[in-house]
Amino acid sequence: LACQTEAVGQLAAVITKVARKYGIGLVVADQNPLTFLDSKVGQIIMENCRTKIMFKLDALPAQRMAHALPELNELHVAQISQAGVGRAVAVMQNNVCMMQVEPSDHELAMLSGS
Repeated sequence: LACQTEAVGQLAAVITKVARKYGIGLVVADQNPLTFLDSKVGQIIMENCRTKIMFKLDALPAQRMAHALPELNELHVAQISQAGVGRAVAVMQNNVCMMQVEPSDHELAMLSGS
């Protein structure tokens, strides 16, 4: 959403650069990876994020992510495009890990009824 407004997107890009420089934890998220791949601001944001986590994506966006992140191979793309609930592929610096993400008891309680 931030990338749709140029000034806000530029601010987000600068914030990610500063956050990386000083080791500040910052989370940028979008359901659509094309937000980060199809704009200059999005590319700057993605380049400055040390960890990228991908939950289930359709085949084409998964392929686009593999093209943007050379650490990903065809096995990773298959995992991303076939991921079940809570399954994710993470690229942490140059390492790729398969993850199972589950809510804590507190998160489950907070999400109940939503």
